[in-house]
Amino acid sequence: DTPAASPIPNLMIPANKIKGTLIHVLFPLALALLSMLVALGAGKIFSLDNSVVIAIYLVLYFGVFFGSTRLIPNKHNKNDNTSGVAAVMSLAADYHGEKAAFILFDNEEKGLLGSKAYCEAHADELEKTVLCINLDMIGCVMGKFAAVSTAEQRLVDYISYLGDEIGLAVSSSQDVYSSDSTPFADKGVPAVSFARHSPPNTATIHNSYDTK
Repeated sequence: DTPAASPIPNLMIPANKIKGTLIHVLFPLALALLSMLVALGAGKIFSLDNSVVIAIYLVLYFGVFFGSTRLIPNKHNKNDNTSGVAAVMSLAADYHGEKAAFILFDNEEKGLLGSKAYCEAHADELEKTVLCINLDMIGCVMGKFAAVSTAEQRLVDYISYLGDEIGLAVSSSQDVYSSDSTPFADKGVPAVSFARHSPPNTATIHNSYDTK
């Protein structure tokens, strides 16, 4: 999970909700206005047809928007999701059993592309897969663990019971979690995503503050 980031902080997920909401609204409006001014200026200077002016506007708007939010790599991804990668690699190193696969997926932010591709390429193996465990953003100190199961209620109850038994405070629920567990659930594999939810502004993601 190495999400792309905009040069404008918090464009994807705001650290400050009010500031983030304003940016979500103002950034597209400002970009649209700037693109329109440039297109109209080019049309006037070079006496371009209206259709060409509209084409310039569309290319500028969508090109800049896509480029600023998708093409610039985000190096600030300690919690989301270097923490999950480190946990998977640590578990793989300590695991001495059988019949388990430890898999790292990329391009989650672009539409779960990595996990979807895996499920398509390994459909036969999924028929023998009994559970998918997804680790997403578990690196923050403050907060609480959440386990979201896209499966039968008994898995939800089991995780809750196991947490009580080993002394791990975890909020176990049944829902669809928007991460790499979902493509497995779509293929009929019971899936659970573990995440650590933090208080506001203590473990922000998708911006330059995700460094610890």
